[in-house]
Amino acid sequence: MYSFRASAASELPNSTPRCAVKLHVLLCRAADAVRHAGPAIASAGLILAGTFGSLVLAGNSILQQVGFAVACGIALAAFVMAMFFSPSLTALVGNRAWWPGHQGETRS
Repeated sequence: MYSFRASAASELPNSTPRCAVKLHVLLCRAADAVRHAGPAIASAGLILAGTFGSLVLAGNSILQQVGFAVACGIALAAFVMAMFFSPSLTALVGNRAWWPGHQGETRS
C-alpha cells in the first residue's frame, strides 16, 4: 500500500515534498473513513441486497427481474460506490468537497 502512495505522489505534476505529504494525509484520511464506516456500509448493503434479492423467489417473472436488478444495483452502490469511489473522490477533491460549509477550514 505504501508503494502505491509513493508512486502516486511521484507521478503528480509539480510533485514537491509538500504535495507528497498533502497527498499522503488525504489518502490516510480516505483509508480511515473506509476502515471506520466500511463494516456498517457493507452490512447495510448486504441486508438490503438480500431483502430485494428475495423477490427472485417470487412466482411472478416481473418481480423476479425487478428483485434481481434492484439487488445488483444496491450491491454495486454499497460495495463499489460507497466504500471506494466516494472516499477516493473526497480525498482527491480535499476541502473543496465540503463546499459551501467548510471552505477554508483546515484540520489540525
